[in-house]
Amino acid sequence: MIKAIIVDDEQNAIETLKKDLEEYCPEIEILATCSTVRDAYKKIATLNPQLVFLDIDLGDNNSFELLELFDTIDFKIIFITGHNDFAIKAIKYSALDYLLKPVNHLELIQTVKKIQLSIPNQESINALKKQIQQKELYSKLALNLGNAIEFVETENILYAKAEGNFTQVICNNQKEYFVSMPIKELEGLLEERGFFRTHKSYLINTRQVKKLSLKENGLIILTNNSEIPLSQRKRQPFIKLMETFSNKF
Repeated sequence: MIKAIIVDDEQNAIETLKKDLEEYCPEIEILATCSTVRDAYKKIATLNPQLVFLDIDLGDNNSFELLELFDTIDFKIIFITGHNDFAIKAIKYSALDYLLKPVNHLELIQTVKKIQLSIPNQESINALKKQIQQKELYSKLALNLGNAIEFVETENILYAKAEGNFTQVICNNQKEYFVSMPIKELEGLLEERGFFRTHKSYLINTRQVKKLSLKENGLIILTNNSEIPLSQRKRQPFIKLMETFSNKF
């Protein structure tokens, strides 16, 4: 059994989540529920849960005021949030787990299974806190490698290549990472930082482009001389983007 605590300032949300956990995730044992930062801190410190379901917004407070009270985070966290696009993107940027209200029971099952394989990660939580407070995405992207979380500067990423449900991320320091994230999801996180999907299997950092060959189907040469295909459908949008960003072409 996984011992857990629910922290949410909405009683209806607490009751719904408890019911769903009892029905769909019987491996979760709810030790307590809390609606305030003070009560949550007391119960977490006393009961030592393995997992906390934590709403980001707690009335006049937020979950990070609670987390600040702990010297180390030795419990796993599944964040819960409403329709807050920025908070969701920040959570994904930090390689943390979340549920969107109203909680879908299939997503609940998948997230609980996933969290069992993860480890508490203080750096990820600190990164998320910084992003939420500053309302700006972190300059580093957290890559979940399965047995570890690696933080990489987004500007150092050369390109990413789809490998089924995984994605290979290649950086300019000659490091390569395989992450358990589809390339489409990675595209959603990086497109605002100048990344472009050149092909169904490739996502590139436009700041790392050195040359574009328009012969045949089109080929992009990156600063490390990697050759990246450019699909016919993506050719004009790519040229237009590069003209906008850097006037290279």
